[in-house]
Formats: sequence, C-alpha cells, structure tokens
Amino acid sequence: DSLHDHGVKPDYYKSMKGAAPQLSIEQVDNLFDHGVEPDSYKGFASIDPKLSIDEIDSLRDHGVKPEYYRSMKSAGPQLSIEQINGLYDHGVAPEIYQGFAAVDPRLSTAQIASLHDHGVEPEFYKGTKAADSTVSIEEIDRLRDHGVEPEYLKEFRALPDRFSTSDISELRDHGITAKYIRDLHEIGRASCRERV
Repeated sequence: DSLHDHGVKPDYYKSMKGAAPQLSIEQVDNLFDHGVEPDSYKGFASIDPKLSIDEIDSLRDHGVKPEYYRSMKSAGPQLSIEQINGLYDHGVAPEIYQGFAAVDPRLSTAQIASLHDHGVEPEFYKGTKAADSTVSIEEIDRLRDHGVEPEYLKEFRALPDRFSTSDISELRDHGITAKYIRDLHEIGRASCRERV
C-alpha cells in the first residue's frame, strides 16, 4: 500500500531493489518522492557507500549529479553534503573550488560561492589580495563588479591617499587613473612651491 500511496511504479521498485536489495519499502518511497532514479542512486552509492538515503535525497533535491559529487569530494574531501549543495546551487565547478582552495585554504564555501557569483576567478582573488591584503570578500566582489583589476587597485594603494575600495570603484567608473591622481598631487606641490 505504501508504494502505491507514493505513486511508485512496479518498474521503479524493481529497478531500485535490483540496484540495492537492502532498501526497505520506506526507503524506496523516500527516494521516489525526491526523484532519485535507480542509476543516480547506484552512482552515489558506488562513490560513497556511507551516504544515507537522506543525504542522497538532499543531493538530488539540489540537482547534484553523482559525477559532480565525486569531483567535489575529490577536490575537497572535507566538504559536507550541505556545502556541496551550496556550491552546486551557485554553479561553482569543482576546478573553480579547487582553484580558490589552493589560493586561500581559509575561504569558506559561502565565500567561494559569493566570489563566483560576482565573476571573481581564483587568479583575480589572488591578485587583489596581493594588492591589498585587508580587502574583504564583499569588497572584492564590489571591485569585480566595477571592473577594477588587481593592477589598478595596486596602483591606487601605492598612492598616499588611502582611498576606500568604494572610492576606487567610483574612480574606475569615471576613468580616473592613479597617474592622474599623482599628476594632481604634483600640480598641488608645484603650486605650493611657487607661493613660497
């Protein structure tokens, strides 16, 4: 009755029991309710036999395929199901995750997802942090949104003015270069010298 109540077709039940004879009717119902196909179940179970039905359901609910799960676990064995789901939800490919983890192992998956959402690549992150080690993830996202390249940030950080990242983004939006600011300083100094 339980199978029928959940809309489980006999072929689905047979396929699931063929894939995993140990599954109870309740577990088959649960997998069916979450849209887990027998091949998908087999894929997850072959990658990680310790995965629970609830974990497989969760991965499936987020659209995670067995190959993505395998690649993410290979890139970051410490990643939890929730973290893998979050990375998948944000379109973070395993090689992107691996790139960020190699550049800065302290980044959280939420930070990596945010950076990815803003089009930040690992090399951009690395270059930006090299130009200014104090910038936050939100500031890096904003700099990227405004097209501020790491070299541009570095040039502004070499100036005596301690411009905020918001100021630098605005200057970039208006086409102002660090050379222009240096020239203004030089004009100001020359003007002061003339008065003396």
